Amino acid sequence: MNQLDNLTILVSSCDKYEEAWDLFFALLKKYGGELAKLPIILNTESKVYNYDGLNIKTTSSEKNTMNWEWGRRFKHALSLVETEYVLVVLEDMFLQRDANVSTIKKCVQWLDENKNVACFNLLPLPGVKKGSSMYEGFCFVEPGTPYRINAQTCIWRKVDLDKSILPEESPWDWEIYGNMRNDHVLKNREVYVLSWKEEQPFFIDFYINKKDINKQQKAHSGIMRGKWDVALVEPLCQECDIHINFDNLGRYEEPKYPVKEKIKYIFPFSLMYKIYKLIR
Repeated sequence: MNQLDNLTILVSSCDKYEEAWDLFFALLKKYGGELAKLPIILNTESKVYNYDGLNIKTTSSEKNTMNWEWGRRFKHALSLVETEYVLVVLEDMFLQRDANVSTIKKCVQWLDENKNVACFNLLPLPGVKKGSSMYEGFCFVEPGTPYRINAQTCIWRKVDLDKSILPEESPWDWEIYGNMRNDHVLKNREVYVLSWKEEQPFFIDFYINKKDINKQQKAHSGIMRGKWDVALVEPLCQECDIHINFDNLGRYEEPKYPVKEKIKYIFPFSLMYKIYKLIR
């Protein structure tokens, strides 16, 4: 049996970012290899979409989910998944080279072999660097680690992912409060993330501080803070002969005060998590 027979791709998106879909699926078809043959669920609100040569089902073709909270809509998308495992990816995580399908197959095989594993995250996680003795190229993530579960690219056991999300949650709620809650909900479940020194098996470019590969390394997506990263996306559009009007979402610029940005987005999680651990 091909390990990929038990895997579905779930593209997490919304109508606002529909301009990203043609480029995402063009690159998936070009660089995805066997992944391009998998069933695909595109999580939208009201839009119906298809791409020639790909097996795509949109959640809104089943129900109009326009006024649903993210959690309810995402759980609906999961209900359409007919396989045991699901590869979750955001719509702006554009493939720029051939996907490392062999690594993805290994993750599925490991999920088959160890029923205690909930997911393999295909991105490194800050602060997690100790490699796993069981799964080459991956690190074990201790319960209580910030962003142990997150909305980035992961291969999930569908039942664990569904169990971890509440219908009323936003993706930000899930990554913050969900992590607190899932110290209990997924208490006995194992989570692994890709090692910092491993090549990303699925999708994107990396900006690296060459002096130290373990520092200042971040995933780079096509949409940053709701706006296009034109420097990354424009060459991909030219490669695929796809036009995007970057003015519709706006053009992203690096913040002038990165320290303030870091405090704005990281401090609330750190503070709330410390309070939670004191009162639980």
